[in-house]
Amino acid sequence: MFKKIKRFFGRVINVLTPAKATMSAIAAPLLAFVLLFNFLFNFLELSGTPSWGWILTILLFYFGLTFLIAMLMVLAVRILERIPKKLLRVLFFALAVVFMFSEVSKSYGWLFFAMIFLLPALILGGIYKWRKGELFPLRGTQRIVTFIIFLISSVSFLALMYFFFDPGKPAEDQKNMRMAGKLPDSLLLPDPSATGKYEVGYLTYGSGNDKNRDEFAKGIAFKTPSVNASLMLKSWKGIAGKLRTAFFGFDETELPLNARVWYPKNLDSAAPLILMVHGNHMAQDFSDTGYAYLGRMFASRGYIAASVDENFINSSVTDVDFLGGGLKEENGVRGWLLLKHLESWRNFTKDKSNPFFNKADLNNIGLIGHSRGGEAVGHAAYFNRLKYFPDNARQTFDFNFNIKAVMAIAPVDGQYMPSAVLVPLNDVNYFVLQGAQDMDLISYAGLAMYKRIKYTPGFDGFKAGLYVNLANHGQFNTSWGRKDGSGAGIHKFNLRQLMPPADQEKIAKVYIGAFMDLNIKNIKAYETLFMDYRVGRQWLPDLIYLNQYEPSRKQVIADFDNDLILETANDNGGRVEVKGLTMWKERLFKTEWNASLSNAVYIGWKKEISKKIEPSYSIVLPDSSAVSMLNGQLGFSLTPTDNQVDELKSKSDGKGGIAAGKKAGKNSTEKEKKGLESKATPKKQDDAKNKKEDETPVDFTIELTDLNGAKIRFALGDCGFLQPKIN
Repeated sequence: MFKKIKRFFGRVINVLTPAKATMSAIAAPLLAFVLLFNFLFNFLELSGTPSWGWILTILLFYFGLTFLIAMLMVLAVRILERIPKKLLRVLFFALAVVFMFSEVSKSYGWLFFAMIFLLPALILGGIYKWRKGELFPLRGTQRIVTFIIFLISSVSFLALMYFFFDPGKPAEDQKNMRMAGKLPDSLLLPDPSATGKYEVGYLTYGSGNDKNRDEFAKGIAFKTPSVNASLMLKSWKGIAGKLRTAFFGFDETELPLNARVWYPKNLDSAAPLILMVHGNHMAQDFSDTGYAYLGRMFASRGYIAASVDENFINSSVTDVDFLGGGLKEENGVRGWLLLKHLESWRNFTKDKSNPFFNKADLNNIGLIGHSRGGEAVGHAAYFNRLKYFPDNARQTFDFNFNIKAVMAIAPVDGQYMPSAVLVPLNDVNYFVLQGAQDMDLISYAGLAMYKRIKYTPGFDGFKAGLYVNLANHGQFNTSWGRKDGSGAGIHKFNLRQLMPPADQEKIAKVYIGAFMDLNIKNIKAYETLFMDYRVGRQWLPDLIYLNQYEPSRKQVIADFDNDLILETANDNGGRVEVKGLTMWKERLFKTEWNASLSNAVYIGWKKEISKKIEPSYSIVLPDSSAVSMLNGQLGFSLTPTDNQVDELKSKSDGKGGIAAGKKAGKNSTEKEKKGLESKATPKKQDDAKNKKEDETPVDFTIELTDLNGAKIRFALGDCGFLQPKIN
């Protein structure tokens, strides 16, 4: 029996195995295809690379290294040939088991393998046999199998290529519930993104000896000294570090202070200073050029804006892991470099030979950071008040600048932790801007920093956030664009749904312009925009936005973080009373990257019950609790949940279900929105029902009662309906 099975598999192998001549003939064209594929996706996208000479050098380095690996693999195969077949079967079975039950099986690795190796090899083999006249002389099963493999491979390859290069489908229509009800009056203020009255000037400053860009070499207006980051940046080492040094012409002991500056011409008084810094991107594809649209806007409105160059600490094409890899935990250095630039500006304003002598107002400074730069501005604000670098006291600090506004665009959080602690911030005005279709920062990580910011009683300011549907990571930087990553893997995302670049830039200009005008020029009327985007709808593209806002002078009535007792609202004796609810629980919610934010209370009620008993969730404060209604404002953080929140689905259709907490938004309840489908309803009917209910806004009544029993009642819809989860 065993011999028959062995003979059967032997015949199968003979049918499926191409001749050696065929396999040898396809080697050269297959190699050419693989090299071309990698070149197109990994090198042509480096639009900022200064010379083809460097591209050729990098290609030779990589392909030479790959050739060495290939030779080692051939050697490994030769060794495998000497291993007994019984042991080989066990080894490959073990490898297959590991592959099947690992995270690898969930990735797109099979797709790339099929596209760049397996299917091209089969197609080329078929073409070779056809040209040699060896296809149709084949007889019987072997001819049929060979032709079918060629045909299936060709069709599959074309289908995969179409799938791979297809940018996706347009965004699904989703009703903007925030615009469905009564709208607040629009702000009667100038558009904060509009071009101002000043003519814009432009210059660069830097080391004067940049190897790759003339604007930081011969083109500088004035020279700045280099700075030594060796006590803070320990990972610039190994062969990868030497390759980085070879490209840029310096190491961690001589980091340059390069920047592009937009400034208002003919300004009579000193102008506020804004520093902007990019995040991590391919080092050879320079990122500091991508904020010119913000720089020109600021300069026309009476600011000096500088886009800081930190490309030399970004990921490099030479970052090969077994040669040392890329820089690690470098975000502290990113923030420190911003402060070193501010030190230089301090000197510029005192130097009579400098064009900015007495022209920069260092009492009014704003910081803007994108991606890793978004975390770096937080580090800069933190380091600004310290005497020593937390991880090495030999690195002393003496900054103490008057930083009035810190703004983060799609920031990371925790990429670098000073003294292994997430950076704490106190008494800063903070704003975070995040796209819902961000393919790099899939979590709203800026909310974690938002939560950690604390305020002392005397500080007058706020923290705020804006979550924008159809915005990605890269279009906030014009040189990054629609692809939130390099290489072929970015094509697995739906790129067609993204908004036009001009719209994303417009949103950034409106909110960043208003944030700086409010905190630096003291135009306080813009603050309402950060509470409710609808007051600025005349300036913004017609999209779905979610606001987060928290003033420094606030009094928390209930935040659900105090304990695990459902009946308590806070630590000051506040209590919770409920009636007629079918759901009532508190639960911690996290971002997609598992960063804990805050607790929320989940409540729900059933429509049939609500007709007989009016469901209510009441927070009762003790008589001794003095609640000051600042400016007559009462704030809630609320979000509607899906109908199928948890096991209580069987008891409640969830209509009217909400989650309330200090931080409510799309990511806040994402984990809660993965319930089971109803077994009693077919899926199509269930989907139609859910879609209909999604189009019906959640509404309920808010009632306030004072100590004298006087009541105020109003519907939530009178202020604005809750926006369901963004698709």
